[in-house]
Amino acid sequence: MDLKAIDSNIKRISSNAQKLNELIHTTGVAIIAHAAACGDCTRALKLVQAMPKSHRRGLLINWFAKYSPIGMNVTSGKVGLHKPEAKLYKPFDVDGAKANPFYEGEEAEKEDLPDTTLEAANKMIFAVASKLQKALDNGTVAANDRDAVVERIADLKRIGAAAVVAQKAAAPAGETALAA
Repeated sequence: MDLKAIDSNIKRISSNAQKLNELIHTTGVAIIAHAAACGDCTRALKLVQAMPKSHRRGLLINWFAKYSPIGMNVTSGKVGLHKPEAKLYKPFDVDGAKANPFYEGEEAEKEDLPDTTLEAANKMIFAVASKLQKALDNGTVAANDRDAVVERIADLKRIGAAAVVAQKAAAPAGETALAA
């Protein structure tokens, strides 16, 4: 494939992505209106399941929760309407849903990046070790667990230190790696 064909594909993807967003939005609004009229919200789950696992899919789930009492657990395949007395209950707002597409707004502007990076994971390892050390120092660790906690702290510090060394070795020249 040459660059002209690649550029053509990119243009088609961009165009089709917007059309798909609009189709999903229109379908979602129709689902909310249908559920408001007859209490059937099963198609909300079907629509979400039809989408690839992505940031946009999460946006749609949150959009349903914002403009309707529709709640779902995609993993278990369950969907239903929250009762008015439930904490997560939101009344049906078809007009609000129509005026505010799921793919627009502050939440949609975030890039679809992983929440945890290797650097963040390393920081978490050191934070856990630090918390355990404080608990040990404060005497809040059960006496019969003290030796195991001391070993666990040492293990975590070794894991964190090894990760920092590996990260520094892999960092390109001029970039800084995680500091312990």
